Amino acid sequence: MNKLEFDESVKVLEVGVIGSSRLFNSNGNDKSYVLGNISFLYDQDRVLVEGSDIYDISDEVMISYPNNNFGILRLDDKLSIENKEGFIAFVCAARDKFRKRDISYDDFYEALERVTSVLISKYNLRVSTDEWMRSNDQLSKKYFNTIKKNAHLTFRKTGKKAYEQNCNQTLRRNLIEFDNCVNPFMSNKYSSSQMEDALRKMEISFDTNNSDGSAVTISDLETNNYVTYRRANDGFSYGLTYKDSSDMIFSLFHTFNLDNSNSMYDGEYIKYEFGSNDYNITPTTTIYNLTHNIIQHNSGAIVDASVDDKIEMYQHLITANAYAAQVTLDNVSKGYSYSKK
Repeated sequence: MNKLEFDESVKVLEVGVIGSSRLFNSNGNDKSYVLGNISFLYDQDRVLVEGSDIYDISDEVMISYPNNNFGILRLDDKLSIENKEGFIAFVCAARDKFRKRDISYDDFYEALERVTSVLISKYNLRVSTDEWMRSNDQLSKKYFNTIKKNAHLTFRKTGKKAYEQNCNQTLRRNLIEFDNCVNPFMSNKYSSSQMEDALRKMEISFDTNNSDGSAVTISDLETNNYVTYRRANDGFSYGLTYKDSSDMIFSLFHTFNLDNSNSMYDGEYIKYEFGSNDYNITPTTTIYNLTHNIIQHNSGAIVDASVDDKIEMYQHLITANAYAAQVTLDNVSKGYSYSKK
């Protein structure tokens, strides 16, 4: 839990939005708070909790939310809570105990939705990839030249060239689809009720060490599959890691950065990996660089990408879009259907 996550959680809990009991600042220190006879101290990406009944309350939280990884750990004489979900759930449960009532799931999810919505705005998750890239002149030129070179319509082209261009455009459309699946907040504005419902099925974690942009992980609570999203002054990365019922692991990353020392990782590229926990299955890795139109299979030779290479990467993208949508869009927007074109 970073300090911004802690501060925004306190703001919601302190004003009593979700109940009559309040979380009070104890001594003017923005890291120290009390609720009844329980104290909370923010300390290096975690919250330390002391007081009576804290172990009983933590047990009740873990029983009530079995699918959530709240990061609540028992120390010698205190608790350590490592993420905002655990902090909010614990405070809500403590309030319910003081008020002698059962745990209110609605109170927890309402508070979590309010905190998450604020963080989504503060981390600029609604800003599109193009908007982000336009903010940096050095990145912008290479990024938009790549898009123009790979996907610009030229109706004079015929035969093989026209077929290749159509392939480039289809690949670009599916890359945009993939980015929107990984970060579903770019192209949509969800109501509070939709977000509150989604947070019962997925967890959104905000990175603690990315000061020059955004770094977010969204995890499906049922499957533990997840997507990652990073923006920084050197570019962006949208990623998916997905494990199916047979322990086959599929991952795909759409990345842009500047690396003059290695053309494979310079500019915009897609990295696809497929493997398994079964050592008898040989893992597969393919990197396709759109900026330089080159490709590399399993650390082999770097060669010019063919139309067949692009079709293969397009097929991986179709799979990635379906998997990423299961983690995010299927949980956030009922009735959403990803593109299969």
